[in-house]
Amino acid sequence: MHTRWWEPEEAVWREYVKVTTGTGLLCLLYRDLLAGGWFLARVYD
Repeated sequence: MHTRWWEPEEAVWREYVKVTTGTGLLCLLYRDLLAGGWFLARVYD
């Protein structure tokens, strides 16, 4: 996802991934492509 490109100070560029853990927990993660780093966006139960 790439948004707010018209405002470079607030630009967002992310890659989202859904993963399932070994215990069956479903999570939505994203990687911040500008700042570098992975973040937990959501946990489904």
